[in-house]
Amino acid sequence: MIRIHDLTTGFDGLNVPGIPFYADRALVLRGTALVSAGPIDDHLAYLKDVDVGASEVVRMDTDRLVTDLAVREEFRSFVLDRVKKGSMLQFFSTTGHEERLLEALGLDWSHAYSAPTAIAREANDKAALRRLAAPLGRSESFPRNRICRAGDTSCVYGMVGALMGDGECDFVVLKRPDLASGDGMKLVERCRDWLKHVDPYLADHAGAPELIVEAGYEHVPMSVQWELEADGPCFACATAQLIDESFTHCGNILSSGELPDVAAEDIENMRLMSEPFVRHYWSQGFRGICGFDFLRAVKNGRLYMLECNGRVTATTYANGIAREVASRVGSWAVVMSNVNAGQSVRTFADVRKRLGRRLFNGTKGALPFNLRCLSLPNPRLTVATVGRDVLEAKIILNDIVKRLGK
Repeated sequence: MIRIHDLTTGFDGLNVPGIPFYADRALVLRGTALVSAGPIDDHLAYLKDVDVGASEVVRMDTDRLVTDLAVREEFRSFVLDRVKKGSMLQFFSTTGHEERLLEALGLDWSHAYSAPTAIAREANDKAALRRLAAPLGRSESFPRNRICRAGDTSCVYGMVGALMGDGECDFVVLKRPDLASGDGMKLVERCRDWLKHVDPYLADHAGAPELIVEAGYEHVPMSVQWELEADGPCFACATAQLIDESFTHCGNILSSGELPDVAAEDIENMRLMSEPFVRHYWSQGFRGICGFDFLRAVKNGRLYMLECNGRVTATTYANGIAREVASRVGSWAVVMSNVNAGQSVRTFADVRKRLGRRLFNGTKGALPFNLRCLSLPNPRLTVATVGRDVLEAKIILNDIVKRLGK
């Protein structure tokens, strides 16, 4: 597998610092990682010592890996040679840029472990997902909702008012179906003067093609991930979500044992609810990673699907690390989170010094990656902590957050 996890093609406008550096996350997955050039030799040596991650790393002197690959003869030849020997290309997500790259290389989607652009766009569109539910007989999988044209205020007002009045939900959610990672979402608390909260949102998103008005609940978040192979979909894993004191999502939890607040019944129901959608996408030519986010409402205990991520997600990296650990120990848990670092923490050497014996040793500890984000004005990195169970992995995470933040 040649992993080209370039986020700049589809997520350049996302309000997350360091997007050009995020292709480095592929370094913790097996195969060939194509990343931008930079000072990562000591980190690569460490990953080799603990036997995690890419067997081959190719560095291009650009942040635009996808858009520049086809015109760089050295890298173009390298990729085509690997493809002739059976390798597939994996993109982080698929857009017109990835489509044009394949065309420029003389390849088609049979050479990619990623969804063709049209089906990826359908899978990632929250409105299209809800429309697909009807012919699949799965409309009850979602919270009560209505899809409105962005300029149709009567539709939006009518649904907000209906949800405010029926007393079933805890709040109302307005969301754009075409954005990711919480962008374009607005939570509106149940109140009489909800118009003053809704109108500014409508003004801000007047250019959106559609808006979803949906019942919202105090909830427990969870997710599943599938791998759509040539011979069919394969269920990969389930995750619990790491939530901080402000109830903000900040990471993923995987475990060989119990997941916090996620019962075995939840995992089975998420698998059953998502499988019809996965099989539809697979029949349309989707090959690669496909994830689904869910919630279990505190009020009524119901499980609801929220969205599909028809692409590589953060869970992909956590699951890759989990598979390495699972091949070495019987009981394990992985907690993956972005971590803010102190201003004096700028290199892997700094991280190694701060972590000391907490550094991952192949079976336990804190595995740091995405280290070039340490060069940002507010330095940060991603850490996967590994323990015998979730409690130990969380304890390690809490400890290293303190160590790195000094």
